[in-house]
Amino acid sequence: MLKNVTYKGILRSGESYSEVIPELQIINEATFERAQQLMSERINKCKDSTTPLSTKGQSLFSRNIFCGHCGARLVLTTNGKRSVTNETGEVTIVPKLRYICYNKTRHHDCDGQTGYTVPKLDGIVEQIVLRLFERLQDTPPDKLITNEIQSKQDTARAILAGAEKAFAKHQKEYETYKAEVIKAIQGKSKFNADVLNELLTASKAAMDAAEAEIHHRNKELTDSSQAYSEAQHNLKELLTWADLFRNSSMASKRMIMSQLVKAVRVRRDYELEIDFNIAYEQYCMGF
Repeated sequence: MLKNVTYKGILRSGESYSEVIPELQIINEATFERAQQLMSERINKCKDSTTPLSTKGQSLFSRNIFCGHCGARLVLTTNGKRSVTNETGEVTIVPKLRYICYNKTRHHDCDGQTGYTVPKLDGIVEQIVLRLFERLQDTPPDKLITNEIQSKQDTARAILAGAEKAFAKHQKEYETYKAEVIKAIQGKSKFNADVLNELLTASKAAMDAAEAEIHHRNKELTDSSQAYSEAQHNLKELLTWADLFRNSSMASKRMIMSQLVKAVRVRRDYELEIDFNIAYEQYCMGF
């Protein structure tokens, strides 16, 4: 079902596919492709993925938390039980969860702690993420999109205008020299044919260079426009997470954290280093 393109409004017959039929579309293209990506990342062979293989469990992290001393992945384990009292005063007995360093438990080279308490470590990271989300929500969206993209666009437009002007100039010169060469062949020009040929060749080379510059700057503008659109999309996604995160279930928090955070490295005394995924890094500076 998750791989069935019919749900995004495309009819299939063998290897033939129709165009998108809006009347048949149940989910949009972006949602469908995201589902394909998540399925792919949950394959065990996908070692670099931070997507949890399961959303079950009572920890924020599963595949993206590491020992800050030796670099080994921290794995989840239980160590006895503890009582938890909820807001209504009801007491529940739950397992004591710990993240432990794989290398340390196997007596490999590691000078860090053996383990870290899940509620304490998750709580520290959760507070950092909540402060990040609060900052995002308190800042106007137009100020969150990086100025670097706008600066690159302005530079590209200025260079493009210069290149177009240069191209027009060299094109005019080229046509003039070409007409003069014809006159020289007819014996009607006062200029030497060899000199005209050199001028014609130089003018053509300058015209080609200006044309290449125009092509390059147009592509740069297209790329920066796409980057700006992606930045807007990523910011919108982050703001959606900000609205959901505080009151979400652990399963939802686990998925949000897997997309937001590339890696958490933990050192002794719960000293943290957090790498945010590159798509959101520009909004997470200072955390």
